[in-house]
Amino acid sequence: FLKDDGTWAVAAGKSIATGSYVGDNTDNRQISVGFKCSLVIALYTWDFCAVIIPGKASSFNSVLTGGTDLHATDGFIVFETADIMNLTGVTYYYWAISE
Repeated sequence: FLKDDGTWAVAAGKSIATGSYVGDNTDNRQISVGFKCSLVIALYTWDFCAVIIPGKASSFNSVLTGGTDLHATDGFIVFETADIMNLTGVTYYYWAISE
């Protein structure tokens, strides 16, 4: 959550992971963050757009053809080029919050 001083804080008992990966066009690629996620926000650099992967996502297809999922125990899953989250050579940055 956003604090009054403009900085971000995590609710007690929650964790945040940030990181990046480079797309490789593989299908069902797991991006591990070290915990089960309740929310992931991913930014892709080829057109500077972000995708929000909400908790309870199951083949989140409303925006992405081919979908993306939160992994059952660790991180999230991206699919091949059909959805824009794993294009070869594109750098992606993510912000993940634990359950």
